[in-house]
Amino acid sequence: MQFSKMLVIDLECTCFRGDDEDKPRGWTAEKDQEIIEIGAVIVDLAKREVCHTMLEKAVWNLAEASILARPDGPIGKFCTELTTLTPEHFDPASYENGISGYGTIRPGPPPLVDALADLKFFCKQWKFDIRSMPWGSWGDYDRVQFYRECARKGLEYPFGRAHYNIKGLYSMLTAQGKGYGLAKALEQQGLPFEGTHHRGVDDARNTAKLLLHCLGRSVPGLLTVK
Repeated sequence: MQFSKMLVIDLECTCFRGDDEDKPRGWTAEKDQEIIEIGAVIVDLAKREVCHTMLEKAVWNLAEASILARPDGPIGKFCTELTTLTPEHFDPASYENGISGYGTIRPGPPPLVDALADLKFFCKQWKFDIRSMPWGSWGDYDRVQFYRECARKGLEYPFGRAHYNIKGLYSMLTAQGKGYGLAKALEQQGLPFEGTHHRGVDDARNTAKLLLHCLGRSVPGLLTVK
């Protein structure tokens, strides 16, 4: 079956380095790491277009979203340095008039269970069936984190179809090794990184841009996918 749309996801999560002073005792990524931002971009695979803001829907075909999820645990200084997200971003007191969610007004960023509901609502708005249509991300981390955290918190895994590892696809098509990140891959193809690195929606948009570049043109060292 062929699909005309694809959802590209990038997650930002709580994180600590081994010697961080503010790292909770016993904290490990496997049992404690939590999603704090779901960056989502829906791309039109047929038209090779990706939307930059929801306000441009009359010009572009599809859409993007940055969905914050309030963690149960702390956000450390290193996490803020990496993502620019601070504890204040998740404190309801920071939002005097609340924030507009997807279909509701919330006092602040919600816990993951409601953030997943927002993701589903966003996809439904753009006629993207999250249970049957394809999704992908740069590497396999995002898929594993969704599985791991949903299982830990007793939540339903939101996706139905197999995950597409866009980094693996790019590596295969370009015969590149695995020792590089998204920014390096964009540089290899002469594409600028736009936005803030390690912000979910910006990383998702740049991943989508690289994917469409791979699918849409013949470039040095890259097979053309038809």
